[in-house]
Amino acid sequence: MHLSFVVVQRLTASPNGRCTTWDKCKALGKPVPVLDCPSCPLPVVESTVRRVLNANNRPPGNANNRTGSTWAQFWNRHAEWIVGADFIQIPIGLFGKAVVNAFVFVGIEHDTRRVHLLGITTHPTDAWVANALRCATMDGEPLATRRHWILDNDGKYGQHTTAVLGKRLVETSVRAPDMNAYMERWNTSAEVECLDHVVFVSEAHLRHYVEAYIRHHNAERPHQGIGNVPVGPWKAETGEIVCDESLNGLLKSFRRVA
Repeated sequence: MHLSFVVVQRLTASPNGRCTTWDKCKALGKPVPVLDCPSCPLPVVESTVRRVLNANNRPPGNANNRTGSTWAQFWNRHAEWIVGADFIQIPIGLFGKAVVNAFVFVGIEHDTRRVHLLGITTHPTDAWVANALRCATMDGEPLATRRHWILDNDGKYGQHTTAVLGKRLVETSVRAPDMNAYMERWNTSAEVECLDHVVFVSEAHLRHYVEAYIRHHNAERPHQGIGNVPVGPWKAETGEIVCDESLNGLLKSFRRVA
């Protein structure tokens, strides 16, 4: 039996021409491991289902009974209340000492792109994460008013983390890093521009570089998503262009003097 016939048959056989639960997965472009048809046990991927639906005038989209808001709609409504958080794994150790992995826990405000260091540890347990989040959300802290915390499905987050955040916790879908895209992009920038260039000998050494890069990101580095200006207070000048360096020239930024 031809694959196109099986998919279309399942769609057109639905009551009143509507998609069933099985069909909704395909109409929305979700991955389907195996086609639910005894006579055609073939693996099916998103692109195949999308191509078949388009060829038979059933394009995937909202017309196929999508319910609720999309992720883009959610973000546009709540960006000022959202913070994404994630870990960066960096090895530390040298000179005959055992090399261990340090985990840098950071958070980023979605509306301003401002980054906060939440902690660094070599033992990122659920209890440690919960304590870091508890400190970050205490009254008076910069992230205390954030209503939505985006975390991935990392095993480091457990019942203690869930208890601290409660309804503020927003877990990303499986294999959906775009749901925490700002955090993932910052992690890449921090590694490529700074952390990958240094061999760290201690946790204090790593902390010094991470804090310096966060200051660079928040106060000096321009961001295209917010008008190609730095996150922090910034004033356009018209004087001579000068170069500011930090971390022995590893990080550079340019500005006009008054």
